[in-house]
Amino acid sequence: MPFEVPARIGHAAPDSARLAAIRKTFAESAAPVRPLPSNAVIMAFCLGVFIALGVILAAPIGFAGLANMSAGARWMDYSVLLLLALALAGVIVEQMIPGSRHTMRPVWGIVLAIVLLSLTSLVLFPDFDTNRFVPRGMPCLRYGLLSSIPAAGLTWILMRRGYIVDPLAGAISGGAFSGLLGAAVLALHCSIFNAAHILVWHVGVIAVTSAAGACIGFFQMRR
Repeated sequence: MPFEVPARIGHAAPDSARLAAIRKTFAESAAPVRPLPSNAVIMAFCLGVFIALGVILAAPIGFAGLANMSAGARWMDYSVLLLLALALAGVIVEQMIPGSRHTMRPVWGIVLAIVLLSLTSLVLFPDFDTNRFVPRGMPCLRYGLLSSIPAAGLTWILMRRGYIVDPLAGAISGGAFSGLLGAAVLALHCSIFNAAHILVWHVGVIAVTSAAGACIGFFQMRR
């Protein structure tokens, strides 16, 4: 059955004063918007901040991991970290732009980071000695999480430049990227070349920060 508009509504004309007030409100609230740089520029910026902040945060505790690692292991380990940083930066950029093409979901970005870092550790450091496993591991986990806090703050500032349609996915993306920086700081500092240690206490930083991001995003959606 077609909807019929009542005659009193169909013939009603909006008040000219009301229309003028609406135009004035829109005109006063309108402001020029600075366009975002291209995706490639933002991703390059994220990678530059990732490298600089990682070096700055590792400096107070030293670069024992970098100094004691072989050249081949150093090249492979840090190349994987930079590749993952670029991939997660791409996920963040996609979350900032409504309607953009999503090449990777945040959850898959986390899985990719955990799997690649775990495989790299197994190949480079096939040692599973668990002597003093917890006492030696807790300081790494603690400093990795502390290092992820400034990264999370900078990521949040960057993401505010865009418009996050899905707060949950955005928060997970930011948490994963921040946790990866914490793992990178530990890769520069920690000289415990043990796969079990790295899998639990280094890669575990990404899992914790991603879970924290998911909690923040969930409560943001509930609000």
